[in-house]
Amino acid sequence: KLNSLKLSGENLKSLQSCQNLKLLYLNYTEVTAENLKALDGHPSLEKVYVFNTPAAKQTGLSFSFEVGTGEYLLPKLASDTIVY
Repeated sequence: KLNSLKLSGENLKSLQSCQNLKLLYLNYTEVTAENLKALDGHPSLEKVYVFNTPAAKQTGLSFSFEVGTGEYLLPKLASDTIVY
């Protein structure tokens, strides 16, 4: 977990040597989609969490890993319309 740290693309590029890295938490950092390109193609990385970062606000991200932005849509339930 690297939450709330000052990170750059160079910092992330150094993570390419972590061969067993599967999940990476970059929440509350200044990481952008451009910075995430340094991790693209990582052999074992499955998901990167970028909640509350500039990368979370960028659309159309396509990497070799899943990007978790914290933006979830929940289905509307029938009970949501009941007035008590």
